[in-house]
Amino acid sequence: MSWEYFDDNISFQNGVAPLGIGVAVSTNQARLLTVLGWSVALVIFFPIFWMILTGFKTESAAIADPTLIFSPTLESYQAVQERSGYASFALNSVAVAFGSTF
Repeated sequence: MSWEYFDDNISFQNGVAPLGIGVAVSTNQARLLTVLGWSVALVIFFPIFWMILTGFKTESAAIADPTLIFSPTLESYQAVQERSGYASFALNSVAVAFGSTF
């Protein structure tokens, strides 16, 4: 018995899907792929997380031995603002983005 099914420009002939569409994956394979995916995500995003955490440390705490428990402070951000005038640059960027959008 032969049949065809057409949906969104994908044709299935004799009940066989094209490669990569509707492929069954065993539970163990699914778990392995999930663990692999989360591991890759952790490797990619951990440095970003660490940079954000370090931004809330004092300069001496940032260069000391790493620890997850510390007293967060905005001292570094305040120092950058005082030395660079970052707020005016950020405001200019917002104005340009707003102006080019509307």
